Amino acid sequence: MPKDHLPLTDVTVVLGGANKTNMGISDQMHLNESADRVTEALMLYHQGITKSILLSGGSGELIYNDEKESTQLIDFFLASGVASAALLADTLSRNTHENVVHTKNMLKARGIDNRPIILVTSATHMYRAVKCFQKQGFEVIPYPVDYQAGKLLWSPAIVVPNVEGLIIWYKLLHEWVGIIAYKLLGYT
Repeated sequence: MPKDHLPLTDVTVVLGGANKTNMGISDQMHLNESADRVTEALMLYHQGITKSILLSGGSGELIYNDEKESTQLIDFFLASGVASAALLADTLSRNTHENVVHTKNMLKARGIDNRPIILVTSATHMYRAVKCFQKQGFEVIPYPVDYQAGKLLWSPAIVVPNVEGLIIWYKLLHEWVGIIAYKLLGYT
């Protein structure tokens, strides 16, 4: 949905996965290929489309899980001009289901859990994320970012296998397995 069609909301929820933790340099932000989650959330805030941003993401790491994605992003958002009162951080979530549970609790404590949310995550992850949030009673306005595919332009190079293609297939398979697992577990 284009930004000019988005309704004004009290909160935009940004799912984790846009920054790298445990990089060894603590005074720098290390964004990855999902950085659109961060930049677009900043734009939504600065354009007045959302009043606050909830950064959802603890650590998905099994080992060395002390560094939390949302904690690192708070500093980045503050340095980018977002008011501290407009930022919420879920540092406990390790997966999409936990993102939803912790988000629900945090918004309920503020009395805004029954209002529509803008949900920002990668386009490949959006279907499963929306289903999880809807299962918990959220009215979700999806705002997918980080598209992995666009208009296909013919070139002889598209028939040659490459690493980027394998990475995209990995992400797609990850989501398919996630969709099935979450359905079986009752999360969606």
